[in-house]
Amino acid sequence: MGTEADEKRRAQAEQYRQENTYAAYEVGYHAKRHCTDLLGILLYVVAFGVMMLVAVVSFSNGDPRRLLYGVDRQGYLCGQDFKGNVPPEFNLTANGTSLAWTDMNVIVFPLPALDTCGERLIAPSGPTCEDLVADTMKLGVCWHRCPEAGEHISWYDGTDEVDGVKVGFDVLFDTQRQLNRCMPKESGVLVDNIGELLGGLGSINAEFAELEHSWDVITITLIGTIVFSFFWLFLLRFAVKPLVYLSMLLLFLVTAFVVYITFSNWDRSSGGTIKTVWCVLFFASAIWALVYVCLIVFFCKNVAIACDCIEEASKIPGSIPTMMAIPPVVVLCILPVAAFHILVWVYLYTSGTVDMEKVEQYTNVTDPTGVVVEGINEVTIHAVQHPNYETYAHIFNLFMFLWSMNFWISAGYMTVAFCGVFWYWSGPGDNKSPPAGVLTAMWWTARYHLGTLFLGSLLVAIVQLIRFLMTQVEDKLRKAGDHATVRCIIACIHCCLACLERLIKFVNNNAYIMTCMCSDNFCSAARRAIYVLLRNAMSVMLVNVISGWVMLLSKLMICAGAVVVGWALVEKADLDGADKSVENSILLFVLLFLCAYVIASVFINVFATCIDVVVLSFCYDMDVNDGMMKPYYLPSDLQRVLKVSNSDAPRERGGSRPPNFGGDLPEIQKATNSYSRF
Repeated sequence: MGTEADEKRRAQAEQYRQENTYAAYEVGYHAKRHCTDLLGILLYVVAFGVMMLVAVVSFSNGDPRRLLYGVDRQGYLCGQDFKGNVPPEFNLTANGTSLAWTDMNVIVFPLPALDTCGERLIAPSGPTCEDLVADTMKLGVCWHRCPEAGEHISWYDGTDEVDGVKVGFDVLFDTQRQLNRCMPKESGVLVDNIGELLGGLGSINAEFAELEHSWDVITITLIGTIVFSFFWLFLLRFAVKPLVYLSMLLLFLVTAFVVYITFSNWDRSSGGTIKTVWCVLFFASAIWALVYVCLIVFFCKNVAIACDCIEEASKIPGSIPTMMAIPPVVVLCILPVAAFHILVWVYLYTSGTVDMEKVEQYTNVTDPTGVVVEGINEVTIHAVQHPNYETYAHIFNLFMFLWSMNFWISAGYMTVAFCGVFWYWSGPGDNKSPPAGVLTAMWWTARYHLGTLFLGSLLVAIVQLIRFLMTQVEDKLRKAGDHATVRCIIACIHCCLACLERLIKFVNNNAYIMTCMCSDNFCSAARRAIYVLLRNAMSVMLVNVISGWVMLLSKLMICAGAVVVGWALVEKADLDGADKSVENSILLFVLLFLCAYVIASVFINVFATCIDVVVLSFCYDMDVNDGMMKPYYLPSDLQRVLKVSNSDAPRERGGSRPPNFGGDLPEIQKATNSYSRF
């Protein structure tokens, strides 16, 4: 009787396999795609409509020339000759030559003396000085050049008063032009910093001049870095286990050495506090060594699984090399978005109408003995009055920028994840590198899952906006008074928000991968992904730790390789008599290191996404498939480590949750309960 039942079940399994070979649960290519999270698209469309309204209003009321050229105390744009912008009383001469309004292309401010604000002139830490300087920046006068200390600035008709208000002042500093503003060359402590900065600019300019003669070194090195980065991903499939095991061995040797040193010093110590300290250090290091050995023994299998997952992930870029073009495409998509929001910010910042405003005016008068007498008076000026909605418009503009930026980053992540899903969930005989895989991934992302991306990026944008607003609150509280308790509370809030942001990004990424696999909506995908990962928490944790270490080593090795190649090229050029030398190429090496780090990050981030895909796919594969009615998609190395394989005979499995077979194979359901592998 038992034999007949087994034969019947085996026949049913074979029939099911023939009809559904490697399409169980319809994952990846086999998933029934449908549009997910239309609510996310609706929310973004509404928000984008509001953003367009903000942009139209800002473009209508803003004037970027106010930011570029500056506005004087009467609301006139410096040096801009158009109807209504030239003061009617303008009549100035310089060296006997009449000046035109277009010659008045810089703005001078009546900045207070050093002893009025001290070192807080440029970087104020108290509200009184800050308010004074902020008001002073509204009292500028357009001038034809930046004056020197001791020069007198008058109004445009040559007098010192306008409507009974004194506007002329003596310049107390030598000034220099910065963004069409005349700012002091020297101002207390700032002078030393500016002096050092300006003094260093000479050497920096010399270094940049050296770079002009090193374009060939830079080009060759960066091309070599790109090639080596791609080759390194290929090499990782063979180097992961040696790197991991070697690192574990080195850590054990270091731990053993520490135990030996602490024991030797404890044994040689004569007594007292020193002997006690060495005793504590010895037992602490010995306990850590024991715990480390136990961890290695206990998690040996999990470490092997983690290494195999990383090795398998390194094969995906080699199978679908065009996926390396996805990050540059994402950057090209983000650039116009960033440019648009920056433009809106500029127009918002310069929006408003010129109206009356009362400010505190700093005045200085030189008495007959040559002493400068200072004073502060309240005066009425014509200044640009910003609309009441400006602050809220700025916040919304920032929020939309964060949402849009995170959307494009998420879109790039999902596209790479699709490529990884295509690779992992391809059965025997299927093409691991599907034709037009990247284009298919882009199309499916745009066709079916934009709503999921909008929802996920919305959550991240909200947290990032809250963090930004907290920094503004922190800055205002700091200026209001330096309270240690307040700083501690805000630091804790920052830490919690940073952890929350990282948690949301982790959930989002795994939800995107699950959406690629099963075409679930955001909430269902996130719930399923977290459930699967928690069932395999130890393996996931080890993969994250090991992959983080491997990726860090990879970036450092690629950057170091770029610097070494650059040094070799410079050394060769020096030996050949070219105008280069290693001693004078520090900036070149720094530039090569930074560029190599950016290139390595592009490759390694794609690799990191592939690791996430392989890990979640592996966990989901082990959770829903059984190697019988639903064959594993596990790579052969992982099957060997886990000692599982696809077979025709059903086997009893332990666990609590049966997989869903559709209800038509009750005997097989009874024999194939789900389980927790780890």
